Amino acid sequence: MSFEQWFSIANSLAVIGWVFLFFLPRRWIWLNNIPAYVIPMILSFGYSLLIAHFFFASEGGFDTLAGVQQLFTVPAIALAGWVHLLICLTKRRT
Repeated sequence: MSFEQWFSIANSLAVIGWVFLFFLPRRWIWLNNIPAYVIPMILSFGYSLLIAHFFFASEGGFDTLAGVQQLFTVPAIALAGWVHLLICLTKRRT
């Protein structure tokens, strides 16, 4: 599976979560579990796979801005950063 496909799937999952939170807030108790737990868990699993496989294989790091820029030139790490952001934005705060 290409990184573009991973990107599309991650974005679609996030949009589904946002739709649930926006249009169906507290409608049915069991339905709240989808954006609160299911979608962030799926995204977290994908994020973990990306980090485990590609993080230490890339150049750069978090110690300087130049290192971060170099780190995010690797498509897999940029995708992992995007998925991390989606996890933070999708998870419902209670």
